[in-house]
Amino acid sequence: MDGRLTGRVAVLTGSGGDIARAIALRLASEGAAIVGCDVSAELAEQTVEAVRRAGGRMESLHPLDLSDEANAVRLAELAVEKFARIDIVCNTPAPRDARS
Repeated sequence: MDGRLTGRVAVLTGSGGDIARAIALRLASEGAAIVGCDVSAELAEQTVEAVRRAGGRMESLHPLDLSDEANAVRLAELAVEKFARIDIVCNTPAPRDARS
């Protein structure tokens, strides 16, 4: 990849899902730093590990339920705290049974 996202910061919701993991890996391959979240701590951590193994930078809040507005604020605050900005927001859908 050509690093066209170097210096950019992406917020990725639902980061434990397969589609979100693929997006995270692509963003990282283009140079973006990523801040993710998911209700599943286990799946979110798998994405963080995959991004870091690939040489990318990723932080995550998990478990995190974005149906609570205060949690959305926490996610944005983490991005700004760790990387000083937010350039990209990518919301991926949660499975219907994500909270079960």
